[in-house]
Amino acid sequence: MTAPEDATAVVRLDLRAGAAALATTQAVRDRVAEQLGRAGLPEPDYPLFLVTDTPAGLTDHQLQYELLSGYRAVGETRILVLLVGSSPGSYAGGEEAYLPDRRLVRPTTLRASTTGLVWAGDLRSARTALDRREPDDPAALAVLVDLLSVPDVFVRVLENLRK
Repeated sequence: MTAPEDATAVVRLDLRAGAAALATTQAVRDRVAEQLGRAGLPEPDYPLFLVTDTPAGLTDHQLQYELLSGYRAVGETRILVLLVGSSPGSYAGGEEAYLPDRRLVRPTTLRASTTGLVWAGDLRSARTALDRREPDDPAALAVLVDLLSVPDVFVRVLENLRK
């Protein structure tokens, strides 16, 4: 594991919208360079990627995860995926309360020791099955994303997930 002081920044990527724009190695490198450039930071030796996605996105965005895990750097690349949203098959509507398949599928790319998943669930308070679904509140996720964007916290969370 990299010492936290070797990690200078956490690069945030949100694959819930715009994942198609990150379909090539160059597109990923450009996005990383843009984000680091705005922060006045150099290319990291030990990249830390905080990726926000949905449970369904784990399989829908396999290409993006492969590009991130293969990101070329001096040291190893680490990925922490923050999942937002209900489990697959939840709240099907109609007569059936749930769709039949409620499993969370974790692709092989995201099973490496340098990756971890944190599932935040939905972005609303607890609800019962009878409550009407409200749209997610984007601001509700901001505090968690900010916290996980601190390199020391990112590394510690990833280490604890491996235990």
